Amino acid sequence: MNNKYIFETDDLNEMNLVVNKYKLLSALEELKSWRRDLYKGYDNDIKHLSNGNIYTQQELLEDINVPRDEHGIIKDCKSIYYVDDIINRIDEILYDVNIFLD
Repeated sequence: MNNKYIFETDDLNEMNLVVNKYKLLSALEELKSWRRDLYKGYDNDIKHLSNGNIYTQQELLEDINVPRDEHGIIKDCKSIYYVDDIINRIDEILYDVNIFLD
């Protein structure tokens, strides 16, 4: 048996939130997924700082001048993210729901 719910409001913004709840949930899910990718290092926009230079993942693996230990593991490497890349990614995720957030 299906339950039926009735939602009444005089507020257009509140109604838009209810009608577009799937867009909002989708944006939150995408933010959650991106956070997981960042945590696990799966995001493709992550840059790496090693020996005073900034590298993409591919450049880091190919550069023979990057300091490595005796096992070939890169030493003293930090993952970094440009602020503009973060802002652009957040804007992409929130593109469809920005109208409801103002």
